[in-house]
Amino acid sequence: LRPELPAAAPALPSRVAAWITPPAYTGLAPLLLDRGHPAVSVPAGSALAVSVSGGAGAPRLRFGGRVVPFREIAPGSFRAGLQLVAGGRLVLARDGAARGRWSVSVIADAPPVAAFTGPPTTTPGGAVRLPWRVADDYGVVSLAARMRLVVRPSAAALGVAIPLPGSSPRAARGVAVVDLTARRFAGLRVAVRLAARDAPGQVGRSATVVVRLPERRFRNPFARALIAVRKRLVRDPSARAVPAARLDALAADHAAFHGDLGIYLTLRATASLLRVDASPPAAREAEGRLWAVALAVEQGPLARTAAALRRAERALAKAMAAKPPDPRTVARLTRALERALARHLAAIARQLRGRHAPLPRSPGARRLAASALAKLAQRMRQDLAAGRMAAAQRDFARLQKMLRELDRARLARPPSKAMQAMARRARRQMAALQDLVKREAGLIDRAQRRVGGMMFAPQAAAAARARDRAVQGALRQATGDLAQRFGALAGKVPPGLTAAAAAMGQAAKALGRGQDSAAAEAEKRALAALQQGGKSMAQAMAGKMGQGGQALIGQGGNGRSTPGGRSPGQDPLGRQSGANGRGLDESNSVRIPAGMSKTTIRAIARRLRQRSADPNLSPAERAYLERLLRAF
Repeated sequence: LRPELPAAAPALPSRVAAWITPPAYTGLAPLLLDRGHPAVSVPAGSALAVSVSGGAGAPRLRFGGRVVPFREIAPGSFRAGLQLVAGGRLVLARDGAARGRWSVSVIADAPPVAAFTGPPTTTPGGAVRLPWRVADDYGVVSLAARMRLVVRPSAAALGVAIPLPGSSPRAARGVAVVDLTARRFAGLRVAVRLAARDAPGQVGRSATVVVRLPERRFRNPFARALIAVRKRLVRDPSARAVPAARLDALAADHAAFHGDLGIYLTLRATASLLRVDASPPAAREAEGRLWAVALAVEQGPLARTAAALRRAERALAKAMAAKPPDPRTVARLTRALERALARHLAAIARQLRGRHAPLPRSPGARRLAASALAKLAQRMRQDLAAGRMAAAQRDFARLQKMLRELDRARLARPPSKAMQAMARRARRQMAALQDLVKREAGLIDRAQRRVGGMMFAPQAAAAARARDRAVQGALRQATGDLAQRFGALAGKVPPGLTAAAAAMGQAAKALGRGQDSAAAEAEKRALAALQQGGKSMAQAMAGKMGQGGQALIGQGGNGRSTPGGRSPGQDPLGRQSGANGRGLDESNSVRIPAGMSKTTIRAIARRLRQRSADPNLSPAERAYLERLLRAF
């Protein structure tokens, strides 16, 4: 008997896939295990995955002496996984036969390296420079500097985050510049240590460096006294009797803070807080209050008026940006801005009078006149009353720019005594140059009048020529002296001054021979050389003193930005330019004479020659003046 039984389906061939996936932070690709590479090395924390399908029977997986169980995910398909924290031998078996053997080495992730590349230093502006470097096998995710108080290491550390270039750099270096003058450890010695962290959370620390943190320099004695109390609290917050008594004594000195009730109440309340509350948060609260009061006393009423002016400015800017702007609202806010501006300028004036200092200059060396700011605000109101909204908006933009310049000039660091002394010498020499330009222009004017026959008497012409020859000789001597003095100040003599002295000598000889035309030509060359010398002097001082020194010089201290007396926003004749420097200001500030006498014509010609000697004129401006001079 042969029964007809159905034949069993043949077993599918067995397939094995094994791979290791490194942690994501390493950026490494998954590693496929095959029999051709029996030894592999992978980072710690990698994930092992083994998949078996087909064949008969359940597979077995052993790693490092332990059995890793499989789970059946489908009929005949199995999967197993394992997190690798240590190395070992990996064996995969099925049906009593080994399907794969591998030796797996696990590389432990080393902590990152953090180190100082140089000692921490202090910048002239009061910031701390921290030169650093970091390195890690797979990248550093964060870097911070932790600072502990030397006299009280148990105090909470001050942490400063340091930005890293790129995303998780494996190696980087740089210099962190941080301003810590407002932090509680300012002015005290701290132990600084860098801490770098990698993706797994491991931390690498640098060696400890002790440094004294810079602190803000308060000019007001009362503010300095408050900061001294604050520093004492930081050093030893448990000893509060002396700081509380000191605050009571400071609160009693009403004249030191101009009787400000808010400052008085804050000091008395802080003293009471230190007496009744012995907790650490109370000391921290007192430290914050003392810093705020010290800033308010240092800045004085000026800080309040500046804040009020900024609020008024923002409100007006918002109203003008409306579509369309409401004329009534804009007019009301413009009046409020005028009042805030007047109070702020008065506060600035009071502060400067106390320091015996002039109104500050803008970065372009222009004297910021309070009257100019007030007139601009008044003109805005007039434009609004006349319905000229576009003109009012342009005036407001100019006013905003002037206010920003005023703030930058007021908050600028005062120049050193050496810089001030050098600026005074430079101002005197630039003023001497302008005097030479003016006198040489006068000689040219008189020589041309003689050439034109304006002096008919030969004896009078000869006498005038002799006087001009003596004046020319004196100007030549003065030019040589100026060249020597400026050479001693700047380190080199401008070649223009040397050429001017030579041309003046030629003019004096021509005057001695009675040759007015030759004298006038030589005097014109001398004037052009003086012009070039003035430009060289300005460039030399700019290189030696920088932009701050140039603003301090102010071109003779007369509030004008150019040797010819032309302020920014003026054309070559000294008239104010229109908005954005386009066109002219068609106001009634320029008086046009009804008639012209010979004296007036000569004065205009002399003025034009002085203008043309300005070393800062552009080629277009100089050509314009030369065209005007042809008429004379």
